[in-house]
Amino acid sequence: MGGTPFINREKELETLEKEYQRSDAAFVVVYGRRRIGKTALLRQFMEGKKGLYFLATQEAMHINQRQFQRQLAKILDTPYLSSVEKVSWELMVEEIARASHHERMVIILDEFQYLGMVDPSFPSQFQRLWDTILKQANVMVVLCGSLISMIESQVLHYQSPLYGRRTAQIKLKSMGLQEFGHFWPREMTLEGKLWRYGVTGGIPKYIEILRSVDQGLHLDTFWETIRMEVLSRNALLHEEPYFLLSQEIKEVGNYFSVLRAIAQGNHKAGEIARALQVKEINLRHYLKTLMDLEMVERQVPITEKNPEKSKMSLYIIKDEYLRFWFHFVHPYQNELEMDQQEQVIQRIKETYVENHLSYVYETVCLQDLINRSANELKIHELNRFGKWWNRNQEVDLAALSEATNTLLLGECKLTQKPMDAGVLKKLREKANDVTWKKGDRLLVYALYSFAGFSDNLQKIAKDDQNVYLFNLSVT
Repeated sequence: MGGTPFINREKELETLEKEYQRSDAAFVVVYGRRRIGKTALLRQFMEGKKGLYFLATQEAMHINQRQFQRQLAKILDTPYLSSVEKVSWELMVEEIARASHHERMVIILDEFQYLGMVDPSFPSQFQRLWDTILKQANVMVVLCGSLISMIESQVLHYQSPLYGRRTAQIKLKSMGLQEFGHFWPREMTLEGKLWRYGVTGGIPKYIEILRSVDQGLHLDTFWETIRMEVLSRNALLHEEPYFLLSQEIKEVGNYFSVLRAIAQGNHKAGEIARALQVKEINLRHYLKTLMDLEMVERQVPITEKNPEKSKMSLYIIKDEYLRFWFHFVHPYQNELEMDQQEQVIQRIKETYVENHLSYVYETVCLQDLINRSANELKIHELNRFGKWWNRNQEVDLAALSEATNTLLLGECKLTQKPMDAGVLKKLREKANDVTWKKGDRLLVYALYSFAGFSDNLQKIAKDDQNVYLFNLSVT
């Protein structure tokens, strides 16, 4: 199965190329969660350019420094860099600046946060090297990192020594279903693509793993791939949550317990605390860290005036694969240890849609709604998107505009039967519970149905310009 792994990264490559073409020195920060494709993006960008790609480790600084020196010696073909035991960072940077007189040099420091972890003074040292040497050279420096909170504190935060030096920054995000669809044959059905997206989400590494094995168009090959690449004890993704956590934090157990509690349906901070038998105040640090790692997100109803202080907040596992893993892998560890994969696959098939994919469908419908806000829904000037709920009601999709006093409410149905007018009727009833600008607003409804719409509902939408019926389309 062919195709480029850089789908939907054109803007990022364009930004990097623009910085490379600058007439003066460039300082770019690239960051994002693990598996998101940062390294692949930078390696693609580096093709045909003179430069050095260096992957930092959590080893002692002198080991990182020596490895950087060896790589630099190869690139610059400078004998003394190979023969001398240890060369200072300053001398190496001076060699880079000297070489840049002849050709623009690209220096990529991947996992930059590790250098700051093993030597807290390094960001300050690097600031001095940038200000006194590199800033005047014909170079492009790229600092890249996965631990988002660490990169932000070491490079982007106003208290960081490197604050204000960057000329551009790129935060890589996961891909939506539309971009995901380009990884698969055009003839694959929406069902085939959606079912696969439910496991990988928009994370390039997960897509790459499934795609390397899943050579078919139908769901039978999908389930076989899940068995091989997820359920098998030796599979790369079998213990992925442990790997992700261990790469970023030390006390894996506590964070794992928080994720498991959320996956079990405890979405309020108080519920999570009770499930773990801890005080809610002791939970805040763990939740914040998991949000920094983009494993968890905090959601509030979009009508909240002060979202940060809202008492209606819910904590949701943000990553589709992590959610899938906690629903369908972790609960069956005993069976999987005994290689009873077929039995587990059968259980997953029975509950995949109801317990997992229906939520994923809501997520991709929200993505689609945001995209449509610049097209079919442009007239409403919607600029806030999410969900709405109170103690009694919940609405799958919601959006609003203070400028036009418009409130959009929507429902998503991942069923085998066409949606009928009863869904719209219930949605109109729920709208009565939403107090935002009540009596002085335009109500708009957006309905998504995997199986289409009944003739009656289509007639209603045709006669009412404030009722939209949307189908997902993935090319």
